[in-house]
Amino acid sequence: MKEILRKLNRQIADAPESCFFNDPADDKLISALEKKHKIRLPDSFKEFLRNCNGGFMALIENDGEIDIDDLAWNSNYILAVELIDELFEGINYKTEGMDVRYIPCLHTSGGEYLGFRHPLEGGESKVYDLWHEASAEEWAESVLFDSFADLLKDYVAGKGDIETIG
Repeated sequence: MKEILRKLNRQIADAPESCFFNDPADDKLISALEKKHKIRLPDSFKEFLRNCNGGFMALIENDGEIDIDDLAWNSNYILAVELIDELFEGINYKTEGMDVRYIPCLHTSGGEYLGFRHPLEGGESKVYDLWHEASAEEWAESVLFDSFADLLKDYVAGKGDIETIG
């Protein structure tokens, strides 16, 4: 994970006109999210959040005419702790009565979410496509990446472009 974050930080430094990442989240903010929703974030995702609390690489050219919100909406953006908190219940209305919950972690350029499954297995979770028209049972079958580290590796290699189902 450390090497992936080094590559990400290098891309951020080399292309500030197309890389928009937030300052790091502190452990107190991360712990508050976990406690509030009675979840545990994957270790690799917490390491990312401690490096930068969400952000994105623009998938469309930033000519100065497009505002940051439009750039983000048209890109695959990794969610900050505050956005995960806002979205959590809206994602999990589909899991009511189930022993599993899903934690959104990325908004795709296609308007869908990717997320983790809680409870975690061994400190990590696969990354699932939380396609809005599918049921939570279907989400369990929509594995895109074996871990957040794998997602971030592809994200960095693709300069913000990744494969998704939805």
